[in-house]
Amino acid sequence: MRQQYEDFNVLHREREDYVLTLSPSSSGRAITDARITFHYSMHGMRGAEKGALTDNGNYEVEIDLMMGGEWTISIEIERPGIKKIREKFIIDAGPY
Repeated sequence: MRQQYEDFNVLHREREDYVLTLSPSSSGRAITDARITFHYSMHGMRGAEKGALTDNGNYEVEIDLMMGGEWTISIEIERPGIKKIREKFIIDAGPY
């Protein structure tokens, strides 16, 4: 059965108190007190993680998807007094 990948231009989730959108530009209501970590990996390879940097509550991270294929990207959000969440996206970064 063929894996259904998400359209990288519209990666969007609504979960608990958050709206998560992965896109080349940011939008939505900013939060200023979060610790956000991106985890990314390919099947059979060692994964990596990178913390997002914030500027006025908009969080950004640049990750290098160094080869084509299926990538799992998850976002972990931690805020004081709010339950930590982790949301996962699976994308196809093009041909191998």
